[in-house]
Amino acid sequence: MKLAIVLGLLVIPLFFVSLYSYQHAPRIPFADQMLGSLRIAIKSYDGDLQFQDLWKQHNEHRIFFTRLVTATLARTSHWNLRLEASLSVALGVANLVFFAFLLPRPRNRLSLFLLVPIAYLVLPLRLWGIWQNSFLNQHLFVVFFMLLALLSLQKMPRGLAVLAVTAFWCFCATISVGTGLLSWLAIGSILVLRRNRQTGEILVWAALTCLSITIYFHNFILKGHDPTDGSLGEKLVYALTFLGNPFVESGSQWIPVATFWGLFALVTWSLCWYRILQLKPQRWNSLIWIAPGVFAIGAALLATISRSYIGSHQALISRYVVYSSLLWISLIFAVAQLLQVEPKTASRRWLRFSVIVISVVLSLFYIHSNISSWREPSSISPDLENCFLQYPETGDFSCLSGLHEIFIPQSEDASRRKNLLRRVRQLKKRRLTIFFDTETVTPPSMPLSTPTVPKPTQGSPTMEIVSVLRESSTCIR
Repeated sequence: MKLAIVLGLLVIPLFFVSLYSYQHAPRIPFADQMLGSLRIAIKSYDGDLQFQDLWKQHNEHRIFFTRLVTATLARTSHWNLRLEASLSVALGVANLVFFAFLLPRPRNRLSLFLLVPIAYLVLPLRLWGIWQNSFLNQHLFVVFFMLLALLSLQKMPRGLAVLAVTAFWCFCATISVGTGLLSWLAIGSILVLRRNRQTGEILVWAALTCLSITIYFHNFILKGHDPTDGSLGEKLVYALTFLGNPFVESGSQWIPVATFWGLFALVTWSLCWYRILQLKPQRWNSLIWIAPGVFAIGAALLATISRSYIGSHQALISRYVVYSSLLWISLIFAVAQLLQVEPKTASRRWLRFSVIVISVVLSLFYIHSNISSWREPSSISPDLENCFLQYPETGDFSCLSGLHEIFIPQSEDASRRKNLLRRVRQLKKRRLTIFFDTETVTPPSMPLSTPTVPKPTQGSPTMEIVSVLRESSTCIR
């Protein structure tokens, strides 16, 4: 009976995320997909794709596996973007399964019940930007490979072989997106904190880390902002807001709440793990769980250095929930461990009571933020998809001009418009994305001969979509 209840609770987030992705995932490329992924898809479809195309730098990152998915789908499904979005959901499910394998298997069923809050943090609607825009699957790939590294470290016998396998998975995380570099730090923290640590292992890991960084930054062009921009207080608020992201909506009005929850998570996580490391002999299966928290804190600091100049509201964009959730998952595991090993005293009873109260409050915040995320509109409207279909025939840019940032930068000119027209015609010629099946796209309200859409004004639905896209911009720096 308990197993059935837990399984039922696990299905709920998967159901809503799958439904949201199916309803809102666009059928046409936009933003970084139009500027970068489109070339990968065309080269792959034509059989001209080379390794360098997948390895090439994107902003301050290498997104090898995101491009590999695009290249594969271009060859097998005419670059079906809704299928690509469903693969993002599949990645989220895989990450949940990996967390399940990482859980220890004690005599009681604590591990089974721990899966429930973990599932709601791994598959939240708060990640609506990723469930819509398959280009952002790069962030899910980072967690995917880091968890594989942790599983290798946990399951394989100690020695150089396990370090080599773990390093391979960390390198895969590194070339998924730049944040993956933190996986080396997360694994390194485990090797240092274990009581029977070996200096040789730590030195080998440090050497492998340096080698990975060297490969990653070979022929790399750094594009960053001065990390000294902004005051120390602003940077601190940004980092804490980043960590409290899973339990609030996007928007400046939620910064104080997110800052509070971020500070709470950081302090509680530090105290819990400090207590665990002191209270009992370290269990290898338990120590593994400190790594997600280290990764999340590193991600908050990295985002603070590179993005805090924009403002603390930027720390609340949906894709960052992938990383901030890792701190909360690590915290949940630490609290569960303390509830098991703390002596049966009055302090333990207070700990249980505090956990129950805080869990209820956090659940209410979580539900509110996810309901708000469910209401997020599609990034691409059906009218815009229809305009995209007509564009190769008519060359009429008027219906796209209000949303130019979806396709080309704001500094558009005649040459960029011509380049856009060429790209869209390339898609149509190869029947990629929406051009593979056009029968269900053209509504009667927009005949092919007259693709006219009024110029968007402030407050119009079109401008609302622009606002959504600005908030979920994929140009990470």
